[in-house]
Amino acid sequence: PTRMDIALPHYDAENATSWLTQLNAFIEDNAANHAYSEKYGSAAVKAFVSQLCEKILSTEESAVVGAQLFALRLCCREPALAIAVSANKEFVAQLVWIAHLHSAEAKPDEQQEKLLKLGEDHQSQDESTKLLVNIVFRDPSSRRALIDANIIGSLKTRLSAKDLADEDIFPLARLALHLANEESILESDQLLTTEWIVLLGDLLGRLTAKAKVPACSLGLIEVLKLIFTITIPLGPMGKQIKPSPEMLQAHRKLVQLYQDLLFDETQDASFHRIRLNVVNCLINVPGETTSWFAPEQTLQALFALMHAIIYSVPKDENGRRSLDTDEIDGTLTPVLLVLTSISKAIPRARMILRQLVFPPELLDPSAAPLASKEEMKTGKGIDPPRALVDSDTIAKHLVNVMCSFRTGLKHHASDFLFVLCNSDPNELVRMTGLGPAAGHLQFLGALAQAAATGAKSPSGPMRPEDMPDLSGVKPGEDISKLVGAGATAAKEDDPTLTPAAAEAPTSEESSDKKPADTASD
Repeated sequence: PTRMDIALPHYDAENATSWLTQLNAFIEDNAANHAYSEKYGSAAVKAFVSQLCEKILSTEESAVVGAQLFALRLCCREPALAIAVSANKEFVAQLVWIAHLHSAEAKPDEQQEKLLKLGEDHQSQDESTKLLVNIVFRDPSSRRALIDANIIGSLKTRLSAKDLADEDIFPLARLALHLANEESILESDQLLTTEWIVLLGDLLGRLTAKAKVPACSLGLIEVLKLIFTITIPLGPMGKQIKPSPEMLQAHRKLVQLYQDLLFDETQDASFHRIRLNVVNCLINVPGETTSWFAPEQTLQALFALMHAIIYSVPKDENGRRSLDTDEIDGTLTPVLLVLTSISKAIPRARMILRQLVFPPELLDPSAAPLASKEEMKTGKGIDPPRALVDSDTIAKHLVNVMCSFRTGLKHHASDFLFVLCNSDPNELVRMTGLGPAAGHLQFLGALAQAAATGAKSPSGPMRPEDMPDLSGVKPGEDISKLVGAGATAAKEDDPTLTPAAAEAPTSEESSDKKPADTASD
């Protein structure tokens, strides 16, 4: 039907009971709609939204208020309508009272007392919170007013409540996430407190035990995103603040929960998203927590995740797996960052990953020697070696993005391979070709060195006795036996795996790794 054939709910004082019936029909009909102006006409839907705002503040029947809030929340999926509601500052300020997110110091007037009573109804309180989420997501400028009203403190109180339902964690954590992303909050580090870390650890533990329940998995992902955002100042993308002993102790529980989620063998799309968000959190884990990690399982889980991301992309007619997409950029980049940190910190992990990532033909330097300067003049050594091009290895597909316009993905793919080459410019050229390696080597100031022949790796050649036995092991299989005793023996020199050892990203990397800020709808 065209928009001329579809009528929006209309309140009629002489037939007030039909209003709720119309609203429920509207909600059912628009469960998946995001384009209300197109469906109903811009003027009509704006008038409807304005009427909803007015009726929400004047209606005293909780069931009707809940339906009105639900309908308005759906309308605010459309950015223009959310911005229109956000412009009504008085309405947004009153909405906070229904959501029970007002400042503890604020004294309610008579109208606000009524709104607080309406908020005692679970649907009204829940829908008003979700409506605030949609407003601040579509109109980030509205965050400032909520922050000034101390809504963050109220969110902390709500999330700390003993009677908090599992399904209520999702909207509250998502609203806190949007506000935490406000520039002034990020720069002030005001959420980086032991109290917040302890609270989020408690919520994470509660939801991890129910991670396979859909409503809990949504809340779990939001809590992980909030942890990542709050802890940015601790990690390589922030100021790398030294945590207090109390905050370190609060991270002990987080580290254990991160591992529980990483090591869980559940294979479905929801749990894959959970693991990806765990990896984001690992980026900011303080280096002092390294002794709390299980090295073998951590390496295995992260490699399996990288393998799953890359090989989920089908080959094109040329045998390439195109990783140059927004989705892959947002998921693979953090995994590469953490694996690079581990590879820098633990030589044996670096050797294992090197053998799993590159084709076996390239692992023997004598089988594919570095081209000489004279040979490079004829083009030899510029392109990736044939053994790499003809393979379906992880290295091949990472080399393909070393020239990507996606600066974060390009940098971390290049840096990962560079570290697996013992941070030796010549070895990187030998394994990937001068063409793909040139950009990263130029960035490192090592391009001139890469043309030299016979240069030795700064860390020396890998000894045969150090090489792990990979016979019969396929990518994605259990690689814990490859770490085994070697990791234990090396523990004194090489602390257990730490994702916090990453070097600070440079300006070239931008902020690609920041989790997407999405609306709750």
